[in-house]
Amino acid sequence: MKKVVLGMMLMMLVVASATAQVNEKKNHWGVRANAEVTFEGSDTKTYWAEKVWGFNVSAFYQYFLGEKGWYLEPQASFYYMGYDASDEWVGVSDSDAHKMKEYGLGVALAGGYTFSLSEKCNLQLFTGPDFKYAFSCRNEADLTDWYFNPALLRWKVGAGVNLGNWEVTLSALMDVTKKSKESFYASDRNVALSFGIGYHF
Repeated sequence: MKKVVLGMMLMMLVVASATAQVNEKKNHWGVRANAEVTFEGSDTKTYWAEKVWGFNVSAFYQYFLGEKGWYLEPQASFYYMGYDASDEWVGVSDSDAHKMKEYGLGVALAGGYTFSLSEKCNLQLFTGPDFKYAFSCRNEADLTDWYFNPALLRWKVGAGVNLGNWEVTLSALMDVTKKSKESFYASDRNVALSFGIGYHF
């Protein structure tokens, strides 16, 4: 999965660089909403979760490095995750105990390059660290303790298309640290796909 995502990003970079025309770039703020689905690692899937999905809303700032297309983008976000935990992770067979709800805050820093495809259409490729911290993780039966690490560091690789002030993004996020405190498996790291819609002011 990781090799496929990285291969797609590399192919898009080669195609875009062959046709890119760089226009004037200006620093600006923006907002973004993302929907996210997680594909568990081989050991994670049977250990702590079966279905993982969520969304986040964020504010970002794009700072261009000179007159070319290189830029940095710090971002702050609020996120929600929902998932069905496995019997092994929760420790009981109560169906209410399986429906988990997680809330938290995130910060990220991306570096990227903007390719101007036309006067109003740009392609942006980006990558960088993505950190989130959970302040709450509860279930309907209210049985859950902190079985997982509330802090999670991931690495993000993605692409976005800007049409006027609007943008559509698709990115992959790969775990750098492990979610579960009790897992000793190196493969207990997940890959998530995120689809976003944003607006640049």
